Amino acid sequence: MSDGEKKRPGGCRSCFMGVLSALAFVVILVTVFYVKSSRYNPYMPPLIPMPVPNGNDNYEAAGIMLNANGGADSIYNRGNSSVNEQTDISLAGEKKVVSLNQPAIKEMHKAFGKQCRAGGRLTGMVFPKFANIRPLSLLLMADADVRMNSGDYSGAFTDGLDTMQMASDISRGGLSMHLFMRGRCESYAQHSMLKSLDHLTVSECTTYLARLQQIMLNTPPREDNLQEDRAYWLNCIKTRSMKDFYADLGFKEFPPVVSLGEIGWRILNEQTLREIERLYAETIDNNRKPSTRRRIIPHPTSPYLSFLPFEMNDFLNALDLYDARKRLLLAALAICKYKLEHNRLPDSLSQLSLPGELTTDPYNGKQIIYKPAGGDYLLYCVGPDGKDNGGSPVDENYQPSSVKGDIGLLSYNFNAGKPWKYYSQPVPHMKASILTQEEKWHLNHPGNQQRGGMMPGSGMTSRPVGNRGGPVGNK
Repeated sequence: MSDGEKKRPGGCRSCFMGVLSALAFVVILVTVFYVKSSRYNPYMPPLIPMPVPNGNDNYEAAGIMLNANGGADSIYNRGNSSVNEQTDISLAGEKKVVSLNQPAIKEMHKAFGKQCRAGGRLTGMVFPKFANIRPLSLLLMADADVRMNSGDYSGAFTDGLDTMQMASDISRGGLSMHLFMRGRCESYAQHSMLKSLDHLTVSECTTYLARLQQIMLNTPPREDNLQEDRAYWLNCIKTRSMKDFYADLGFKEFPPVVSLGEIGWRILNEQTLREIERLYAETIDNNRKPSTRRRIIPHPTSPYLSFLPFEMNDFLNALDLYDARKRLLLAALAICKYKLEHNRLPDSLSQLSLPGELTTDPYNGKQIIYKPAGGDYLLYCVGPDGKDNGGSPVDENYQPSSVKGDIGLLSYNFNAGKPWKYYSQPVPHMKASILTQEEKWHLNHPGNQQRGGMMPGSGMTSRPVGNRGGPVGNK
């Protein structure tokens, strides 16, 4: 037997021992990181018991009824989230849909007067709990269209208030996504309410003003949802495996990398927990400030947070827009009531006896701007640039805070890729818009109404089509 053959068994034993040593090192390493990650115990606010009965169960049941009859697609053909797509169905079609879904509307009304609370941390898969809320809002807006067509403006305004009530209820105890859904539903409601406003009587204005104030005052503050959101994500990272986490997000099948990444998940566990804490601490601090005084929040660096919706300043800015319009609507309703009672406009908002927190401009922390002008008036918030631009609406296709313009009762979108009659319409109780260089160029080139062309000498294309900045557009 040669020398090489004699040494082979020893070589195998050495190789085997090397593999065992490597495996032992990996086990020790993973154990150390498990122990290390378990040392970090972030504060978790106590769970609030779910009310019994819970009005959200009625909303969910109503949504299931509506979904069984075709959901949003049965109301507006494409199920588009924009209220501007109401032309997708005729008035006769709206009447048919409303008649078919009366049981869903009655079920939804059963929630009013009950305590409501969303699942939040108690719910593994939170999305189905409010997936049908937007279609329910659209159903109520279809009902409002039918009522306005028959001259029942009071009923149409009530539909808007019902939508705002539902939006407020579904956000209680929920996550940040519930806040966003609340704002979307409120924006739908404001269209029918504004159309009906000038047709209301004094007694109707009085009744609806009291209800709208109650809804707004009882709406849970944003910070409650942000704290619940923080606790939800901390709970996901702290107590669940990577597969559990993906399951919470709705995935039913998991790529092999999910299993292979389990060790990495634990290694990065503490880093991820601390980044969530930092992110929400800075977000909550920013939420307490007007938008013009907020700091930039660095994006998390943990790879396990890269796919989560953590552009929190943009999120807060969207909520500011929803809150601004809601407060402007309340002021407009109070002004209407005052004018009917005194046959003239109030000299200032202070004569309307509205709660101060409901007339505060979310963009600068001051009172929203009201300027009577003869038989009409200006009513607006200063907008994302934090400056009073005299009541000229900002083009909400632009996101940067440097864009000039104010926020009014409805959003202003310059053309936005649609025929002119749907966009570029005057905003109620505001002046004409401040046109940008690009908008002036498009006005002088009618053949480019569909947007997306190149401005001569600009070196840039026009903005992407679509309403990226605001919840709804003018009709």
